[in-house]
Amino acid sequence: MIFIDEIDAIAPPRKDGVEELSKRLVGTLLKLMDGISINGGLVVIAATNRPDHVDPALRRRGKFDQDIEI
Repeated sequence: MIFIDEIDAIAPPRKDGVEELSKRLVGTLLKLMDGISINGGLVVIAATNRPDHVDPALRRRGKFDQDIEI
């Protein structure tokens, strides 16, 4: 299991005004998550207090596609 706390800090929406490093980090994270197999036994969980500040591509099916509100 991999747990990423405060994912909004490292994966903000890629839009104008966002630093290039943040854009590259989101792109890299997306590529890495594409390589994770469902049957591989690896679970990736992320936490945030601001889900609206996470890049929408990370919230699509096959990425972080389930929300659990606590």
